[in-house]
Amino acid sequence: MKKTIVIILLLNIFCFAADNATETNVAEETKPANIVTLGITLNINNDAIHSGHVIDPLLPQLKQIAISTDQRSFETQASQIIYQETMRQISEILLYQKAKKQLAKNGEVDDIIARIRLSKMQTLIKNYGGNEALARAELSKKAIDIDEVLDSAVRAVLVSNYRDTYFQTTKSISRADMIKYYQEHLEEFTLERKIQFQLIDIRFDQVGGKDQANELANELMAQLSNNADFSAMVQKYSNGFLQSKNGIWPEMKIDNNGNAEGLKELYQPVIAALSKTKPNQHSGIIECADRFFVAKLLKKQDAGTISFTKAQLTIKNKLHDLEWAKIGQKLQKQMENEAVFGYLPTFCSNTTRLAYQKIMKEELANAKQ
Repeated sequence: MKKTIVIILLLNIFCFAADNATETNVAEETKPANIVTLGITLNINNDAIHSGHVIDPLLPQLKQIAISTDQRSFETQASQIIYQETMRQISEILLYQKAKKQLAKNGEVDDIIARIRLSKMQTLIKNYGGNEALARAELSKKAIDIDEVLDSAVRAVLVSNYRDTYFQTTKSISRADMIKYYQEHLEEFTLERKIQFQLIDIRFDQVGGKDQANELANELMAQLSNNADFSAMVQKYSNGFLQSKNGIWPEMKIDNNGNAEGLKELYQPVIAALSKTKPNQHSGIIECADRFFVAKLLKKQDAGTISFTKAQLTIKNKLHDLEWAKIGQKLQKQMENEAVFGYLPTFCSNTTRLAYQKIMKEELANAKQ
């Protein structure tokens, strides 16, 4: 992980050129650029990153943001996450290309790639009696392309080996170094107030009016008093936005006013009701203008500071990361001579909007089921 962080850090330096570019500059650049933006595809030499490649590994995290806030807040929060993932994938591709060039100098690249693909193929077809045709047919039903899996395996192995060969550090980290870092970066070890809950949302307009909703809420409370499973009650009574997810909301930060950051005003009474509740207990009925809520507290974190004893391992890794960054400067110089970034902000902003549309479409489809 720490090596991946370094690659992202060193590649961030490239991005200043992209931030000062324009779509017209990219299109009319007389000197051929190795990396350009084409709609929602980013071409990198002979490889490319599509918006879908960036969104897919982030989808669970992005969904949690999308379902708890509006589109503008989503784009604000998600844009940096998408940017970082884009940079990570760019770094992987550039390192892969560099690793292949290094192996090609020794005349080994084709043989090594063939062996990696063969090894991965044997693993994939093992559960299908060693029958490649059968494996391809069955995996395609799960939207899995064997050739893409093999390509990913090759890239992962070559990049990993290249990193292990290139990035080496022998500097030992002393206790004094760690104490110094802890004292100078105490804000990194400060805990923020956080909360996560499960919610039953009984909307008046979905059940025939407030009186009917009140009857359902009281019926629900009676069942909870008899130790009914809260998730089962979500499925039975809730008609809210996250009913299909068992009513589980993402973990949220609590500000100094006791409100959850990024949470719509409609849901803030839930936070207030759970403020004095212990984990695994529920709030009771929370009455709002157009619905009743019943919430269960899943977990809560109070503000505080992580002790040095508990932070030592994290600090040691951070100090190693700084060493990796210093060593990575040499590779960065080599790589920036081989790759020119296109208009990354356009790609990232388009990808962010596409992610929101994809999530909303899926949630709407789930709500109709």
